Amino acid sequence: MKNISKLLVVVAMFAFAFGFVTTPIYADDNEAHNETEHTEGAEEEAVTPTPYSFVAQAGDSYTEIARKAVQTMGILDNINLSQAQIIFAETKLTQAAGSPGLEVGQKVQIAEDMLKGIVEEAVNISEANEALWEEYVKFVDFNTDNVGETRN
Repeated sequence: MKNISKLLVVVAMFAFAFGFVTTPIYADDNEAHNETEHTEGAEEEAVTPTPYSFVAQAGDSYTEIARKAVQTMGILDNINLSQAQIIFAETKLTQAAGSPGLEVGQKVQIAEDMLKGIVEEAVNISEANEALWEEYVKFVDFNTDNVGETRN
């Protein structure tokens, strides 16, 4: 019975993480977006480029941009994150932003202080919790080289 309960928890986490969190970009997406995490449109402010500033490209999702921000922070701050910890952090960032859909060309800036807090939380998750997130690793492409980058 315990194995069935664990399986149900993993399935529920998977359904939530990949069913509701990963949102593809559509050029005609006119949803309201969470203004605390990104800027857009006519009210767009001048955004100072940071390592955590991106421009959404066709095929990018907020989750992928969050993944790239987490990986970038890991590289810049010499933080060694497991793939499960990266998934944990990207999911938390995406949820905090309200799982927004993105428009092609939309500027997305992830606040460094929020990112830092979530990465610290990811580093400190329990081994049991990390093992649950490990279940998703096989479904994720961690190559974010072209995510949030202007393509020719």
